Amino acid sequence: MRKSVSHGQNGWFLENSTVRLFLTETGGHMAPVTFFHRSRKPLKPYFISPWQDEHERPEWPVLRPMRGDFFCVPFGTDNNFRGEVHPAHGESAVERWESPTVTIEGEDVFLSTSMKTKVREGGIRKEIFLKKDESVIYQRHTIEGFTGPVSLGHHAILDPSAQGPFLIGHSPIQFGMVAPRSSAAYSAREYYSLAPGSRFSRIEKVPTIWKEEPFSDCSIFPAREGFGDILQIFQRKPKAKEKPVWTSATAASEGYLWFALKNPAILNSTVLWMENCSRHQAPWNGRTRCLGLEDVCSFFAEGLKTSARKNLLTEQGIPTSVRLKQKQALTIPYIQGVVRVPRSFGKVVKVRFEKSGVQFFDSAETMVETAVSWQFLFE
Repeated sequence: MRKSVSHGQNGWFLENSTVRLFLTETGGHMAPVTFFHRSRKPLKPYFISPWQDEHERPEWPVLRPMRGDFFCVPFGTDNNFRGEVHPAHGESAVERWESPTVTIEGEDVFLSTSMKTKVREGGIRKEIFLKKDESVIYQRHTIEGFTGPVSLGHHAILDPSAQGPFLIGHSPIQFGMVAPRSSAAYSAREYYSLAPGSRFSRIEKVPTIWKEEPFSDCSIFPAREGFGDILQIFQRKPKAKEKPVWTSATAASEGYLWFALKNPAILNSTVLWMENCSRHQAPWNGRTRCLGLEDVCSFFAEGLKTSARKNLLTEQGIPTSVRLKQKQALTIPYIQGVVRVPRSFGKVVKVRFEKSGVQFFDSAETMVETAVSWQFLFE
């Protein structure tokens, strides 16, 4: 590990022989991340906001380091709740993390850092693990001292700009829903194409606002240029105990797929943020294209104010917040990684968990596999 600056932010580089990543000191945002960084063709799947290398200072603190993946508690934008005024996506995404400690065991690398929170007094510990010969990032966040409900989750953002379309796959779902929208979104010069509040059973067929094209295939991105959409899918819990649920994005033109694995008892849904040059206010300026695959327990990205109360999702039996007790810590494990794939490889439709790794299958039954200790999610 070494302290450095990357794309305008102070932070730390961490690496082993397979993965090299940068973690910002402010907000703990993780990017750039390079998988297979010593190979002839390294892979960099994560988004870095274009204003990082400019002199912009966005009004919202979370936008200042915005990149890659970051942990949010509370997750979402409107976090005014019972006298608490949390910043958008929480202090964990905007405040300073302590200088980390790093332990090295051969080619296994372990990073640990923490912060004390002020809006709701408590602490958060962040741990990142890189294992020998694995193109995988293991993360674990532990929340301590909090009392009351919180929305929470990971805010992973991928970069499709030079990588051709992403083909999005996911575990079987109960259903999905498009985020409700108000006139305020339009007055902010943001444009959306999917029918607000509509329910769907497949992301390949999501209702739109157009009569001529009533449905859109949201398993492909970029799509619907000039629009930005938010939808949420609610994964079924696997029949077998202690088996992960998953999300994937295949970038066949670049020869890889990105994946995320989670424990559905903690993170019960995935928010898909499909930003395709829809936001025209600064610092977005109508130029930003990125794909958020955000594993959460939350009411869309609305924030704690809505997530902690009765809402459209809780009425359908979907928890949108986690209730914490002061003397009871909550640990959120999470796994992200990449696998090289042939250029003919399609959208992931099935995943098989073996003792020492994971196998990914597309619709043609082509299989790729990678070493990953997915049991980490249940330790």
